[in-house]
Amino acid sequence: MTTGIPYPDIYCESGRRMDKLFQELIGRQEAGERLTTMDYVNHIAEIPLEFQPGERWMYGLSADILGAVIEVVSGKKYSKFLQEEIFTPLGMKDTGFYVPADKEWRFATNYDKVDGKLMPFTRSHLGEYYGEDVAFESGGAGLVS
Repeated sequence: MTTGIPYPDIYCESGRRMDKLFQELIGRQEAGERLTTMDYVNHIAEIPLEFQPGERWMYGLSADILGAVIEVVSGKKYSKFLQEEIFTPLGMKDTGFYVPADKEWRFATNYDKVDGKLMPFTRSHLGEYYGEDVAFESGGAGLVS
């Protein structure tokens, strides 16, 4: 978390630009476009760093960038790499980036506070969607088990 690549937020200029970018990308996904991990990372790369790498610590999209690096280095989709190298050897047969339809009954509902009431959370957070096979496989979020 010392890369200078922030999460979308309102507390710094790069974070505000990242927020605008994620709103656009999530909107495109909600409209049916399948944006891949590399699509996301290529757009993230257009946002200026908040600080020079190594200068300080800040939560951000570093692990998502690492997921894309793993795709490039391994020549495999991130989920395939994780499945072959981590999940299968550890016997994690129900871990992945989405919940298959026949197993949705096992997945706990996520909630968000809306107008003072708890409501089921159905939108994306940082591009993750639990109820469908996704193209963007976040290195920092989105796995379910």
